[in-house]
Amino acid sequence: MKSFRFISAVAALAVFVPVFTSCDKDNNDEDEPSAGDDNNVEVVDNLAGTYSGSMDYSVGNMGAGTITGEYELTIIEDESDKDNVTVVIPSCSFVPPIPNAQQFTIPELTVTDVDVTTDGEEYTLEKDSFTISIEEKDYKGNKLTGTVKGTEINIRYQLTPGGMPWPIVFTFSGTINK
Repeated sequence: MKSFRFISAVAALAVFVPVFTSCDKDNNDEDEPSAGDDNNVEVVDNLAGTYSGSMDYSVGNMGAGTITGEYELTIIEDESDKDNVTVVIPSCSFVPPIPNAQQFTIPELTVTDVDVTTDGEEYTLEKDSFTISIEEKDYKGNKLTGTVKGTEINIRYQLTPGGMPWPIVFTFSGTINK
């Protein structure tokens, strides 16, 4: 009977110890200031601008490629909310790696309310989902993420145009135009 109580107590500890354990980062938002913090008012100003670079894509499990050409992605500061920016994704055309595929064109897309955070050296941009309707066609975006460090930017986003059954994953890499 004593060993049963001992085993029950050990099992209860094993269950409840992780419940009462906390992570310092979860409870302290000051470690990762956002753009709206008083000491980071210029964060969004530092990000705003036009970035020149290249784009890559992948379509489901069917393959990937580089979209030829030079592209410009623009970040616009939100005057009313220093925690957010608008990201203007350039239009692009490519031929998916699918047998008998024809050229596919994605129009310029303006993604608003993209969250900005910083650790003091690198800025992180994030938007969980977005839908943009252009000429009666919905472009459903999923998980736009990116980083800006110094003059370099990397943005990744998933996009499902219209009724397409699989998402296209785009990656933009570039540097700011000064």
